[in-house]
Amino acid sequence: MSDIWHCDPGLAPLQEAAARWMILLRTRMDVPPVTFFLQHAPGAVLDDRGHCGGAYAPRQITLRADPDHPAYSQGLGEPLLHTLTHEAHHILRWDGPGYGATLGEALVSEGLATAAVPHLWPDAAEPWEHRGPAPSPALCARAARIWNAPYDHAAWFFGTGDLPNWTRYRLGHWLVTRRGVDPVAEAARPAHAFEPLLSTEAR
Repeated sequence: MSDIWHCDPGLAPLQEAAARWMILLRTRMDVPPVTFFLQHAPGAVLDDRGHCGGAYAPRQITLRADPDHPAYSQGLGEPLLHTLTHEAHHILRWDGPGYGATLGEALVSEGLATAAVPHLWPDAAEPWEHRGPAPSPALCARAARIWNAPYDHAAWFFGTGDLPNWTRYRLGHWLVTRRGVDPVAEAARPAHAFEPLLSTEAR
């Protein structure tokens, strides 16, 4: 069974590039057939690549792009491969425990997907990866308090609240790399396996 593509007008180059990258990605990751939604979305893309991705439901990937963005053409190269790797990892997790509804589940889902990119493509360096010292005890304690609770996704992951952008992606990435798991082989690892690391760092 092949991937299914729903593509807005003017995004044929994005579809062609994504289809090529998916062939390569499937040599490293066992990604099931996916339904793609390619949407023309000026103002809703990442500045360093002219597109962004999401996997909001099982076996569905949405790519939003702005062909007039100065980074769009270059973004069809390895940045698109990295985006697809991240979102395809979410597809694997959707087939297991799902993305999750609590902060802890979201941290682990995003941490595993973020860690999958440099795991498969060692030269990749994304701005939402954790690099540097461990997160602060205060940050870990704040996350630990609502680990099993619903949360404000935009505030925790996109900087709409009092936390800097990408903070929670980096926290999730730190949890996964600190645990030492293979993010692809263990895509379905339950979130509760990572909670003790956060609680220890919060002390």
